[in-house]
Amino acid sequence: MLGFNSGKPVLLIMGGSLGAKAINDIIDHDIQAFTQDFQIVHLRGRGNLNPSLNRINGYCQFEYVNEQLADIFAATDIVLSRAGANAIFEFVALGLPSLLIPLPLSASRGDQLENAEYFQQHGYSLVLHQEELTDARLRDALHKLVLQKDAMRSNITQGNETNGTQNVLDVIYECIRQ
Repeated sequence: MLGFNSGKPVLLIMGGSLGAKAINDIIDHDIQAFTQDFQIVHLRGRGNLNPSLNRINGYCQFEYVNEQLADIFAATDIVLSRAGANAIFEFVALGLPSLLIPLPLSASRGDQLENAEYFQQHGYSLVLHQEELTDARLRDALHKLVLQKDAMRSNITQGNETNGTQNVLDVIYECIRQ
């Protein structure tokens, strides 16, 4: 589906349903450097495709995906994403290490900052704040993520977040006992 090979890690970039302009702009600006090290699946958001990138080897872009998402997740080695709760808990459920770029406080109520901090503290993700986002810092953080991905997968499998059903049952049992 993606036309990738096994020579480079597959990086999934997700910016949310509307995309993430700051992330899209950095990738667009230095696409050749990013595709030297990664095969990239980029979910750009509605109306945010960049036609000038259509023929870049090792790069696939979509506005969004539906049925193909499971296949894309199966091919993914690491993820670059915003830190919305739905997305990041999907990454944990699938054992995918991530680099999170949370929405800054100036553009949100702060929940993504809290999510990203929690995931970083538990060893599931690395965090790069948007205010610090440059081409070089993003590439460095992604290379660090590749080096730490196995340890992060181990942290994810040992964490409590991967067993949501049991966590809900534990809360219910605790409430009943009170």
